[in-house]
Amino acid sequence: MGDHPRFNYEIENPFGQDVNDLPLDTYCRQIALELDIITATPAPRVDDFTVRDDNLVLYPLSMDGYNDWKDRSVEEIRAALRTKVIANSPSSALGSDESTVVGSMSSKQTV
Repeated sequence: MGDHPRFNYEIENPFGQDVNDLPLDTYCRQIALELDIITATPAPRVDDFTVRDDNLVLYPLSMDGYNDWKDRSVEEIRAALRTKVIANSPSSALGSDESTVVGSMSSKQTV
């Protein structure tokens, strides 16, 4: 590539009005439209997405939602987090096609 100055120019300078330049004006217009959409809706409240049952706080280790985990003791949560770290450690994943789930955890089950 170093022997072809025109190629170097095209790679180094992809913005402009040439036929093979990036359509920067189009990209900017699209981003502006999407920002208009995003800012037209009210900001979500934290409770709207944290306390939902489909907020699987320890997925894939547990399919329990936030409401199942919020009443557990600190010790139970720490034990589950340690299990999750072990489940996702590089040594346990080497040569294995198995899931990262060590064992299933049901609601209120002690880890």
